[in-house]
Amino acid sequence: MEVAAQPTTAVDICAETAKAMRDHTFVFSHFKYTDKTGEDGDLAGKIARIEEMDAALPALLAADPDVLLITGDHSTPPSLKAHSWHPVPVLMKAPHLRGGDGGRFDEVTCRAGQIGTIFAKQLIPLAMAHAEKLEKFGA
Repeated sequence: MEVAAQPTTAVDICAETAKAMRDHTFVFSHFKYTDKTGEDGDLAGKIARIEEMDAALPALLAADPDVLLITGDHSTPPSLKAHSWHPVPVLMKAPHLRGGDGGRFDEVTCRAGQIGTIFAKQLIPLAMAHAEKLEKFGA
């Protein structure tokens, strides 16, 4: 994959992601700092970084991605100061989703949502299906 930029703030990540979407059909963006604050055992810092990204997301949504996935690569609870086995919430914005808005983005609400609990390896094919990039789903 081409590395377009390595911004460090949520605002810059959302802006660079929106910019990269103009020339690419798939863009992966990584906000490292929620993981880092978890590894540091810094609960207040982790909450602040999540809130920072929440505040920056409207700029990315304004770029109108076909499909937007928001998730983590693993849980990093500050109480453990390490990666853990806990579930990772997944939020998807896509044109063909059915069902309502859960109103929250946390493990419990996501598990009860349309996607439910899935293996990570199922996430990209699901996103590609919603973006209508597959000839036939499951084939």
